[in-house]
Amino acid sequence: SIVSGPATINANTVTLTGAGTITVRASQAGDTNFDAAANVDQTFIVTKANQTTTFGALTNKVFGDPPFAVNATASSSLPVSFSIVSGPATISGNTITLTGGGTVVVRASQAGNADFNAALSVDQPFVVNSPPAISAIPKQTAVRDTTTSAIAFSISDAETAASSLVLTASSANQTLVPNANV
Repeated sequence: SIVSGPATINANTVTLTGAGTITVRASQAGDTNFDAAANVDQTFIVTKANQTTTFGALTNKVFGDPPFAVNATASSSLPVSFSIVSGPATISGNTITLTGGGTVVVRASQAGNADFNAALSVDQPFVVNSPPAISAIPKQTAVRDTTTSAIAFSISDAETAASSLVLTASSANQTLVPNANV
């Protein structure tokens, strides 16, 4: 029988149900030919199990992207918590909100419990790219049925050469300036 500790017994099989100190008692009641034997207790310690955390790579983002969720699992099936180690982001639960451009490092942790040791934390970095910047465009005055001169402006991006950027322009007032004329 189990005297104490996180275990069960069925016939001669002991099933461990957690970490801790377990005492098993062997007893023999005797019969018409033999007296009862003295109970024998055997005590042993079951240590906490180790666990691992799995947290996959994160994709790069652009500043201005909506908040997004991250996910990780622990081999123990215990819940994983997240924190921002560094970089321009905040986290609430498992939802990350970007606060600027740069490199963000997210940490997945599982602290363990009575049966499992803490898992090693896993860090995953990702880059938050800043959107391209476009200079101010001065107000334009156009005379009906005439073309305007070229409109000067500049565009830049911290991560991409200006010559590799694609610029798309459209008219805010299709009646006044159809997109075909932009």
